[in-house]
Amino acid sequence: ARGGGGGGCVLGASPPAALAADIWAVGAFAHQLLVGSAPFADGAAGGQPERGPGSPVSFPKAAWQGVSAQALEVVQSALLLEPRLRPSASQLLGHPWLKLKREAVPHAMMNGLFKSALSNLAEGQFKKLVLRVMVHQLPDDHPHLDSAMSAFRALDRDRDGLLGPEELAYGMRQLPKLQGRLADVATLFGATDRDGSGSLDAGAFAAATLPAEVASDEKMLWHTFRAFDRDGDGLVFADDVVTVARLMEGCFLAPEQVEELVAALQLELGRIRVPPNAASLPIDETSAWAKCLRIGTVLSQQHDRVIDFGEFIYLCSSGSRGRGRCLLGFCKKEAFRVVKRTSSIDLYGHDPALIPRWPPTNGVPPHTFQSVHCREGGLARVKKSEHRHKRRSTRAGRASVHAGKDRAAENGGFGRALGLCGAAAAGTHSNWRRRRQASLRLLGEGAGSA
Repeated sequence: ARGGGGGGCVLGASPPAALAADIWAVGAFAHQLLVGSAPFADGAAGGQPERGPGSPVSFPKAAWQGVSAQALEVVQSALLLEPRLRPSASQLLGHPWLKLKREAVPHAMMNGLFKSALSNLAEGQFKKLVLRVMVHQLPDDHPHLDSAMSAFRALDRDRDGLLGPEELAYGMRQLPKLQGRLADVATLFGATDRDGSGSLDAGAFAAATLPAEVASDEKMLWHTFRAFDRDGDGLVFADDVVTVARLMEGCFLAPEQVEELVAALQLELGRIRVPPNAASLPIDETSAWAKCLRIGTVLSQQHDRVIDFGEFIYLCSSGSRGRGRCLLGFCKKEAFRVVKRTSSIDLYGHDPALIPRWPPTNGVPPHTFQSVHCREGGLARVKKSEHRHKRRSTRAGRASVHAGKDRAAENGGFGRALGLCGAAAAGTHSNWRRRRQASLRLLGEGAGSA
């Protein structure tokens, strides 16, 4: 059935020109992101002069000189006035500027990432939420993000910027050491694909493959703890965890999925007797030594388990440790707690005024996850000419080192110092800083002997 009037459409279907309008909107967003102004902006605001609805979009060279030709081509095609001439969504995703070039990743790196993902699969909902928050606290140049992005691009066979279950399974089949775990691929993908969309983005993949040595790093745990400790009182309650879960997952999951996650978190925290909020705690004793007597009740699980930073470290690190290390971690956090309650000395020594990167507070710009794309079009990769220059410079550096050794044989320590200085000046020796310091010492000895 059609709606009233001759220009209607099938009930429940999109209008005939809706897809072309969506492509126009994508082009307008790309124009804003790449240039900093809208296609039809007010001239007084620093954008283009205002034009009528039938005027074509202009692309001045001064504004687009820092953008690649491929990016300009995508925006121009999306902003064509004639809707029938605009590319479809599939055609737009197939453009070289939006397609990701596959990378060759060492098997050792890929094997380690998949082992970390399978290990994180066995963690509870609270630990998985901590891992997702921790990934957003990592700096953009963190080694794990570089490894995860390289592996993501290698697994993305259709180069659409998303991973499907077939692509993830194909990657595991290429690793001989994980052949016995192929049955866990569907479970791994289902646990990582929280919104049920059938695809994984780069952020979800980086969180799922976070290695244990990063997840148990005390500095990173402090950044993550401050993200949960919204009021800065040094304590995290069940309501704080639920608030962070709603902030992180509310824009990705359906309301029913968010409530299901919240119920699982509340059940998991309730089993370890984490109170919902500070108001539910009993009135504590005023004596510091009387507070320490509560440690015995904590050991017998007869009292509420307040999550301070020491307890947060223990809960997040105990899953990846052996039984002996768990005992050591428990003793450490209880000893540190006794010292803090009796003398108000924090032995962890972290900055209490630290502002986490996520979630952003008032006045702090929001932090977006590292993208697998770059502004220049596709991947941030080294050009072949740069590779050739690097090989030439490496050969020149090796020749300089050999020449320095020959001069050292002839002139003694002074000649060897000059040769090492040549290698350091070329900037190609792997340990050129250490070599430069050694050469300077030798120069001083040579000058003294002269």
